[in-house]
Amino acid sequence: MTTSQYVYINRNVNNESNGVYKISLGEEINRIPNKTIEIISSSVESVSEYPFITIRADLQPTNYFSDDGYGPCLGILQNNNKAGAHWNYTESGYEQPRYVINNINSFNISYYAGASQVDPDDPTIIPVEAINFSIIFKITYPEQGAINKQYTNEIQSPGLRPYL
Repeated sequence: MTTSQYVYINRNVNNESNGVYKISLGEEINRIPNKTIEIISSSVESVSEYPFITIRADLQPTNYFSDDGYGPCLGILQNNNKAGAHWNYTESGYEQPRYVINNINSFNISYYAGASQVDPDDPTIIPVEAINFSIIFKITYPEQGAINKQYTNEIQSPGLRPYL
């Protein structure tokens, strides 16, 4: 049976972060080499209007590739409505990606608007100034014993010579 953990992050943002926000997933579980991470729910409030915002992370998942070099996209948030002087963005309603990551307990996220939303000829993406955000992450750990014996025999241990 897999084990899941849910992590809720709710943060009012100050201007000192430069748009990079440290996320802590709680205590590290050392019994496993990796886990999956996905966003179950998310919202962000911004001072500017965009058609959508992406949530990027400084993770290195084994099942992700992007040619833009900004890190994996954890989710896409769509423009929901305007509340006073600020714009609210919530999940797009589509299934968010699930990534396999190593066993870390903290990482950084940033919010971006795609360049095509502002200038179709500019390939860069634009950092979004967030005022506050909330995210629920689902962390899923593999079953104990799920890494089969043959695979573990193929993993080279430090300091040991490989079989010739």
